[in-house]
Amino acid sequence: MQTESPREVWIKRELILLLSVWSCEVVFSIAIWLHNVPFFQTWGNCAYSIGLGLGYVAIIWGSGDDWSEFGLTSPHRVDWLIGLILFAVASAQMWPMVPKIINYNDSDRHVIALMLGCLFYFPAGLSEELFFRGLIQARATEISRSPWIGIAASTTTFTVVHIYQSPSALWYTALFGLAYGYARYRSVSIWVLAISHTLVNALIAFGYPAEMLRLLQLKPH
Repeated sequence: MQTESPREVWIKRELILLLSVWSCEVVFSIAIWLHNVPFFQTWGNCAYSIGLGLGYVAIIWGSGDDWSEFGLTSPHRVDWLIGLILFAVASAQMWPMVPKIINYNDSDRHVIALMLGCLFYFPAGLSEELFFRGLIQARATEISRSPWIGIAASTTTFTVVHIYQSPSALWYTALFGLAYGYARYRSVSIWVLAISHTLVNALIAFGYPAEMLRLLQLKPH
């Protein structure tokens, strides 16, 4: 009987941990969608980001692998170009909101909304890229020896965990995940993808002030 190598044992344990973290996030996402409580949605996003981040750190720290395998390396010039193109495409629907962002009402409530929007939504871009594209995609590609299965795995898990946005909106999330998954396959560093994703989230937070105020249970003027 062939004995499993330490690497194979760790990969199996890692997959169990990955599945556990992801399953908890899916259950949490479903709860947010079903209850549709504004305050729960905002703090839920914050807890979601923290959960992904802690799961990611625990797994890569215990793997003993070179962190560059997860995209934690300095970006090349082509990576910046990929990130710029991704941001332009992913945020295309937000560009009509730019005048509203520039002329934003600088009242106390709006400032609070922006500050809390940074807290609740900006970290998600970083944690999601690290967890889904940096970790799940890397491991799925390694196990299957196919970059396309890796892309499919990261896109599927990324899409399902966003069910709180409502099932009807998941098609956009799937396209978003597919584009970023392919970009991760073609790039060296994941940092540019994380920056691009965070900027898209920033536009969403800044572009819909009334929605931000509703989620934070502050009435817009």
